[in-house]
Amino acid sequence: MIDIHSHLLPKVDDGPSSNDEFLVLLNDYVDNGVTDILCSPHYKANRFEMDTESIKNQFNESCEFALKMGVRLHLWREVMVDSNTVTNLKRGSIVKENTPLLIEFKPSIEFDEYYLEDLLYSLKLYSSTVVLAHVERYINFSFKNIERLSEMGYKLQVNSNGLLGNDGKSKSKKIKKLLKKELISYIGSDIHKVYQKVNLALCKKEISKYLSAEYVEKLFKGNQEELLKELYRED
Repeated sequence: MIDIHSHLLPKVDDGPSSNDEFLVLLNDYVDNGVTDILCSPHYKANRFEMDTESIKNQFNESCEFALKMGVRLHLWREVMVDSNTVTNLKRGSIVKENTPLLIEFKPSIEFDEYYLEDLLYSLKLYSSTVVLAHVERYINFSFKNIERLSEMGYKLQVNSNGLLGNDGKSKSKKIKKLLKKELISYIGSDIHKVYQKVNLALCKKEISKYLSAEYVEKLFKGNQEELLKELYRED
């Protein structure tokens, strides 16, 4: 399995605060059969703005530990969309141009079709694929709204904790409905702290009861492999 949404890197955002916590989570990943992890530290204005070089240094150090345990780490970012996001992308100050982009909104965002369509157009000028993180969290997005996002071209990710009901029954119900319509491209852990536990293996087992084997494979590996190809694509 491959996890595309993880705050595994220690001491860079609100993820693990020490190398010891990092290793606990890494062991958890190994127990879940995860071979690759896209580490996606937050990029939020005025909160998480650690410079790229410092993040790369922490990433390289963490890679050494992970490889010894048979896990490959990949560096990405989770970007909180604000009025400066497109400008920052244009400058190349967040991610490499023409590679995938993982974004999030504030949970209370209203569904404004014209804004979201225009945003996607602007983001795709600099990004190959736009992935919307934990789509189940946006309280004002109805099922029809989320369906429309998929039609626009957003790739949608949901959290394993949300699916398993750890974030409330309503989120779990929403995710299952979206999965049954095959509107979701990725299931990720969005892991931050050791108390959360990586539960991707359990999640895969549960959804295999009502989804096709082909779709389940795409949710945990196939689509992620395509994303990784884009991440390392040379122009």
